[in-house]
Amino acid sequence: MSARTLGVDGLLVLGVGIQLVCALGLLVFRGPFERLHLLGPSSGLGAVALGVAVALDTQATQGGLKALLVMLVLLVTGPVLTHAIGRAATLRERAPRKPEDLPEVEP
Repeated sequence: MSARTLGVDGLLVLGVGIQLVCALGLLVFRGPFERLHLLGPSSGLGAVALGVAVALDTQATQGGLKALLVMLVLLVTGPVLTHAIGRAATLRERAPRKPEDLPEVEP
């Protein structure tokens, strides 16, 4: 086994392990704000480990470049989506539950 093969295997195990722990955590945590904590490692560390592993394995071919591009998109959009989900959960939590709780609007 070469050093590159060991590196690829190690990154794959790390990336899949992070994704698996985050997916299992979604089953354990109940609230939306607790679940938001699992999006960071999943879209950050897991995506980077898997993207670099695929790029190392395929070298500078079209597949490796696509893997790096997908990794970059996940790194950029992950925090934005996490923020949007947190904001939506906050607004939903603060929304009135019954019609009589709605503020009266004058015509």
